[in-house]
Amino acid sequence: MKFLTSSFILALCLLFWSCQDQEPAAEFTGRSLSYTMVKGSYFDQSTEGTVMVKEKIDGSVQIELLMQGTMEGASHPVHLHRGSLLEDETVAMYLSPLQDIGNQQSRSITSVVTLEGQNLTFNDFQQLDASIKVHFQETGELKNVILGATNIGKNYQSTDALRFDQQITTCNNF
Repeated sequence: MKFLTSSFILALCLLFWSCQDQEPAAEFTGRSLSYTMVKGSYFDQSTEGTVMVKEKIDGSVQIELLMQGTMEGASHPVHLHRGSLLEDETVAMYLSPLQDIGNQQSRSITSVVTLEGQNLTFNDFQQLDASIKVHFQETGELKNVILGATNIGKNYQSTDALRFDQQITTCNNF
């Protein structure tokens, strides 16, 4: 009887263990890029942030922005522009808005499969002639206030020399 009870308990444990969720499959390949944003400001508050681009297993990319110094409870539009920060180019894509996550921090995460109708791979992203800008508002008096910005792709090296007192352009197609 003792053997039967022990066998039954062992069988239940094995059944329970085998029904547990397996480790989720990896979502990312391990390839990533990190961009430091040019510091911005609004009113008397300064902002800073980073853009992390990760290659996903399915070949697409995930763009994640993390900013510090943002307003509690606020949402800020994020645009991927063609051209560098010094050029007045069009918005190629509207990324997910930057959302407050507490402690004066905000985050935006966007998965990108295509850009302007073309597949966008991690290798393609590295060669983009583009930039990312975070605006205070989508419309209204503060739409041209830039909270943070960075050149991306092949333009990134030119971000290092930029300051907000230079002519970083605002959006031309609001």
